[in-house]
Amino acid sequence: MHKLVPQSILLMAGFLLAASLQSFAFTEPSSTPPLGDAYAPLNTGPSVQDKADTTGHAAWITADGVGSRYGAVFASLAGNVGSGTTTPAVKLDVNGAIRVGETAAACTTSIVGALRWNGIGLEVCNGEAWGALVADTPATFLISGKNAQLCVDLGATVVDMADGKVCKFAAASCPSGWSQYQSYSTTNSNYCVSSTCPGVYYYNGTLYWYCTTGSHPWGSTAQEYCPYFNDTNPNDEQWCNGASTCYATITEIGCI
Repeated sequence: MHKLVPQSILLMAGFLLAASLQSFAFTEPSSTPPLGDAYAPLNTGPSVQDKADTTGHAAWITADGVGSRYGAVFASLAGNVGSGTTTPAVKLDVNGAIRVGETAAACTTSIVGALRWNGIGLEVCNGEAWGALVADTPATFLISGKNAQLCVDLGATVVDMADGKVCKFAAASCPSGWSQYQSYSTTNSNYCVSSTCPGVYYYNGTLYWYCTTGSHPWGSTAQEYCPYFNDTNPNDEQWCNGASTCYATITEIGCI
């Protein structure tokens, strides 16, 4: 006649067997974590946690998953994240190449500055549309040391001279804070006539009650002028004894 073994005895035997197997599978660390062969775990709770090494670095995630500190990903206490570096100097510091993938996401203000690969080149989102990512044009400077972009911002043109760059303004004089470079300018001829002298006035056999200046194209040339006479005494209709000067009209001027 078989005897029935109580269920409680079977459960106890199973528990003891499992415990004995566990004792063989687990080897107690030789020193206190994290310096030994076991590491203090990070939990999934909501509290702030640091995974620090012996030098005080925070949030190590190792490359081999065992404990060799390769610095695959590293977050500093200052909030900088490094990949392949333990000294990230900016918010994201990657020691090596990065790969940017394609995306069909629309460019909106929420992703301004985002990058994507379009199959040919990189594009950047400006908040309204994706556009090709191109290198900035290196800064250029005038002879005076001013940034040439200032010239463009004022609506002028940057021109190359033998000894450097000059800003060409479509004006008769340079803006405040600028000075003319040598005599660079463009002029148109100007006609001046006296409003007070008689219709015909000769001085030493030359007609002097009006004159017309010369002109010149863009270049370092002095402004043209010519003399003519005005009547300084309107009550005297016989003489024009007031000298005047007629100047050519400056249409462009070189400034630095």
